[in-house]
Amino acid sequence: MGEIERTFWSTIDFKNRINDILPKEEAWDWLEGPQKTRIEGSSIVLSLGKEAFISSKKKLKKLNKKDGYITIAPGDLALLITKEYIKIPPDCMGFISIKTKHKLYGLINISGFHVDPGFQGMLKYSVYNAGTSDVVLKYGDPTFILFMTYIRDGAEEYGEKHEHWQQEHIKPEEMMPLLGAGIPVHEIGNRLGTVETAVKIYGGILIGILILLLTILFRGR
Repeated sequence: MGEIERTFWSTIDFKNRINDILPKEEAWDWLEGPQKTRIEGSSIVLSLGKEAFISSKKKLKKLNKKDGYITIAPGDLALLITKEYIKIPPDCMGFISIKTKHKLYGLINISGFHVDPGFQGMLKYSVYNAGTSDVVLKYGDPTFILFMTYIRDGAEEYGEKHEHWQQEHIKPEEMMPLLGAGIPVHEIGNRLGTVETAVKIYGGILIGILILLLTILFRGR
């Protein structure tokens, strides 16, 4: 096996094999926006797809061109799906991330960071808003990043035995663990600050009472 087969894909690799990993898409064009290629350096960019589940909303939202915006509030967990149908070659493995412009607002990927060799389907991302501002995402906009690397000697067949084989929807059992809004990081800080203030106030009162009792006790002697 050649040296190139043990490295991450380069821009040239993506250009040569883009139609292999995006079998159901017009690989070179975005459906919306000015960007004319999906390839960015040593990765390709994927867009937000037709479904999203946000923990505080407690229901699945269908996205389309007419109703395509979602808001992930601070402390919210969300399950997102890509618009693109991905096919990972059996001699490769994928690695996923989120575009930097969303990370800067505190959106982090908490799902698995790899895509198995032979996987086919739409990718799902579990994300958490650890920031202090709402994160707004739009259907069809560039949102995710996929890196690819060659693996030594390939891998076993993925196939129908895997629960994520040819997935195109967010399932109810995947939403259940996310039910109930999380607590934003800044809110945790506020609550700790409230507790600290209360401890200082009531602690001071208790110390004053203790000093008064000790004073009375020694005077009684």
